[in-house]
Amino acid sequence: MQESHWDTIIIGAGSAGCALAARLSADPCRRVLLLEAGPSEVDLRLRIPAGEVVGHPRFDWRFRTEPEPQLNHRRINWPRGKVLGGSSAINGLLAIRGQAEDYDGWREQGCIGWAWSDVLPYFIRLENYERGASDLHGADGPLPLSLARRRSFVCDLYRDAAMELGIPPTEDFNGPTQAGSGFHNVNISRGLIPTRVSAAAAYLKKARSFRNLSIVTRALVQRIELDAHRATGVLYMIGDVLHRATATRQIILAAGAIGSPHLLQLSGIGDGHLLRKLGVRVALDLPAVGRNLQDHLQTTSTYRLKFPTFTDRIQTVYNKIATAFEGLIMRTGPYYGACHFGFFACVDGGTRPDMQFHVRPAAGSFIQPHALSGLSISACQLRPESRGRIQLASPDPQIPPKICANYLSTEVDQHLVVAGLRLLRRLSRTAALSRHVAREVQPGPDVQSDEQLLAYARQESSTTYHPVGTCRMGSDGHSVVDPRLRVRGIQGLYVADASIMPTLISGNTHLPSVMIGEKASDMIVEDEKELESAVAVIIS
Repeated sequence: MQESHWDTIIIGAGSAGCALAARLSADPCRRVLLLEAGPSEVDLRLRIPAGEVVGHPRFDWRFRTEPEPQLNHRRINWPRGKVLGGSSAINGLLAIRGQAEDYDGWREQGCIGWAWSDVLPYFIRLENYERGASDLHGADGPLPLSLARRRSFVCDLYRDAAMELGIPPTEDFNGPTQAGSGFHNVNISRGLIPTRVSAAAAYLKKARSFRNLSIVTRALVQRIELDAHRATGVLYMIGDVLHRATATRQIILAAGAIGSPHLLQLSGIGDGHLLRKLGVRVALDLPAVGRNLQDHLQTTSTYRLKFPTFTDRIQTVYNKIATAFEGLIMRTGPYYGACHFGFFACVDGGTRPDMQFHVRPAAGSFIQPHALSGLSISACQLRPESRGRIQLASPDPQIPPKICANYLSTEVDQHLVVAGLRLLRRLSRTAALSRHVAREVQPGPDVQSDEQLLAYARQESSTTYHPVGTCRMGSDGHSVVDPRLRVRGIQGLYVADASIMPTLISGNTHLPSVMIGEKASDMIVEDEKELESAVAVIIS
């Protein structure tokens, strides 16, 4: 066994982990080890904004849910990044913060220090916003926020159709209000050749030169070692070689909403009854670990149009080359990714958006398009009530946990998925769109009643790739971490990633996860200084 000694160990080099590693290793007196189970991000496909690596076993964990009771017992594919940068290396690039009310809601649930006014400075700090600095945006951060420039005819049609239904255009979904239709901010560089900027590309480029930071890839963590109720080290495998790394200050779990609860359970922290049943020695009976799982479910409608769409453009090699040229030289078009136009709207009364819609100027997905001139548009409920769990399946770290998302398990979620599909149908019948729509392919004209639309959603819905909540933050004794992100009952152990969210934010989760890493780095340093001051007082 090979051994090493560090001040801080970070497990997981995803959206939050990369930010943590860069910020904490900026102190030359802190020795930091960053562990990532996947490879480095040197593959060219990881730099192309529209690169198709989802489902590739080298870069994707390729998780699957258990049979979902409310989705006709289908098992849903859950792509998650297994590479430096985590899911930010394979995601759709959309940069969405969510709504101010999301974070104020966290504060109301007892998460002191996580209100909108508390987190906004960290969103500003992480940004390099193309339009420059303002009260809401930053221009000096490591992560570029560029403006998507796909000014296609289809997007114009949907902008006009949305206006007919009272949904106005917006220049910035991260502005004063989220409601409206428009083009997203995307994490793409503005250099000579536009490229995807993952969390690793943004945060580790400079940090790699720090002598006090060691980045180890292809490191599969076996468990966190505990001495009584203190985290002291990590066991991990590289190939067939077992390594032990010890930490004198803290260990930070940043392995995501699946990986973080899984590693806690492997380490004996979780539901004691379940752990004993699987033969895992219980270090701390903490039943909340793995519970509170939330995800965005999307349901897609498809339309045949009366003019050629992107589906037609990718049928020949020549057109694929032309599309790449358009992206590299003109900086527009599909090169910039799949879903850069969309809108946020309220389908159930009120003014606060409760649904997000993605317009894809192609029928089906970009990976598996339908062979027709058409488009697809998906509806996604922003704040689902359904709750699932991540559950240890085996004490063997190589066996993935059971994922039970429990989609559409509440009447509210069922009602809203139907309301979202009805709004999409209303859009297709507006003056702006109706003359261009040849027919509705899915759900289809035979699907009319609420019951039929819900049945369609049960059969066709899929994930939007935003799992959160499985190491819930809170002030109550049933939460996994406190508002300082310290694991309850274990000293020296933190969790800092999307798993700590008490409720799912209203939008894509990459940017909020980076924010969590940024904020956690400050809190960890503050906790250390507070402890040092307390020790100094005792000694004096």
